Amino acid sequence: MFGALKRLFAKPVTGPREAAADLPPAPAAPDSGPAPTPARPEDSDSSRPSEKPPPQAEEPDQKVAAPAVAEPPSGPLGGETLRVPFSSILPLVPTEWHGRLGAADPLERARARDRLREIGNNRLDHTPWPPEKLPQEYSDYWASERPFSTTTPMVDGGETFMHFRTRVGLFIEEMVEQHRDQVVLAVCHGGVVEAAFDHIFNIGPWRRCEVWNHNTGITHFQYVGLPRRETWRLHYHNRTEHLAGVE
Repeated sequence: MFGALKRLFAKPVTGPREAAADLPPAPAAPDSGPAPTPARPEDSDSSRPSEKPPPQAEEPDQKVAAPAVAEPPSGPLGGETLRVPFSSILPLVPTEWHGRLGAADPLERARARDRLREIGNNRLDHTPWPPEKLPQEYSDYWASERPFSTTTPMVDGGETFMHFRTRVGLFIEEMVEQHRDQVVLAVCHGGVVEAAFDHIFNIGPWRRCEVWNHNTGITHFQYVGLPRRETWRLHYHNRTEHLAGVE
């Protein structure tokens, strides 16, 4: 399960006290005039006026607020991140799942997306294979091993690994443009999760590391779009606390 949840938790925090040189000086105590000082044995000149050191400014006891920082979600499944009304979430599922979840399942009301389908389930032009023509056999090589070769060589017009990655990337970019201020919950196969990592991390055609997924594992990406910085944040991957106690 790929949860592209876009909510940031931040609160201002106070940092350590800055050096006194970086703070405005405290006002000096009022000077009530020279105070007599004890005569020193080596000072036999009674005509010298008594002296006292200049008043010292007391060290200011104050704290400077540090810039606000992001506080990671806490609690099972990200705590506050998932404590949002289901009506405010945009749930999306692959079209091959639509109509199979049962009327009582909240995701049955989710919008179906062709671009969320697993690898090999679409044609070169990203349109889905109809059920009666859906390929039943896949290549004998791993898709990432030959990223520019079809994954379904038994049929004409099957997509390659790079076609698959492109349609997942198109889906992500559409979500950014159309639902930037929404929480988007995209439920999909593990291959789509891997392709999402490839797109967001800008991985080349030949992947060097496999993104391993657990069934129903939750991944949280956040689009931030900050200038001169990375535009995405990965908060967590493969969280499965919701399976605790399940046999």
